Amino acid sequence: RADAIVTGLEDTVDGKKTTLSESITAGVLISSDKAGIIFDKLDVSAPFARVNCTGRIESLKNEAGADLAKLQSELGQFVKVGEYTMAGELVGKGQISVMEDKVTASGSSTVTNLRLSSQDGQSVSEPMADIGFAVNIDKKTNILTVDSASVNASFGRVDVSSGVVPLDANSTQPLGATVSARNVDLEKLLPFGVMFGSLPKEMQLSGIGNSTLSVTADGDIYKIATDSTRIDGLRLLHPDKEKPFEPNYVT
Repeated sequence: RADAIVTGLEDTVDGKKTTLSESITAGVLISSDKAGIIFDKLDVSAPFARVNCTGRIESLKNEAGADLAKLQSELGQFVKVGEYTMAGELVGKGQISVMEDKVTASGSSTVTNLRLSSQDGQSVSEPMADIGFAVNIDKKTNILTVDSASVNASFGRVDVSSGVVPLDANSTQPLGATVSARNVDLEKLLPFGVMFGSLPKEMQLSGIGNSTLSVTADGDIYKIATDSTRIDGLRLLHPDKEKPFEPNYVT
């Protein structure tokens, strides 16, 4: 059994001394049997997050939670975290397995009251989003395989399957994945397009979209293809146009 408290963790970034506002605490309780080491308890608590783990290294269960605003505030002192500020609560649980030739991980998380704000005053929010994933890493080939990943939010659902991500330049398989979007509300998605995709603030967009895309890459060239996309009730009004584009549906 071991317990530790880390206080005064600091670094110098751009000539300025930075430090965590509170201590980081850790507690470990380990036992063993003929099969190997067992983590009866592996807990880490910081000002911005907590992680609790139990089990064997071959099958380690974990639960975690984080305050995204505090996470960015604390870690943002040490590393650049981008031009956007964020707020919200993240809770999740999962399982990770570390074997000699591969690492597998799966889990689910829920983000509530997510809010992202830019330096120019724009912001987007999401009341609740459920996230799930199941991935594995082949240590020999340096290939990350995405068996499944999903986001279910107020604007709709997005799933990724058959994903392949090479982890180094020598990987033999190219990047690729199948992406499915279901019941996507374009009006709810528009604020994200304005903030991250540079769409005009005055644009009006509505409709319900469903699509299945294949994403592949050849070096620095990415290809996105679909033969199964439909938008019902589409209405698009660009600020440069007087009349909206509003067909009954688009395929």
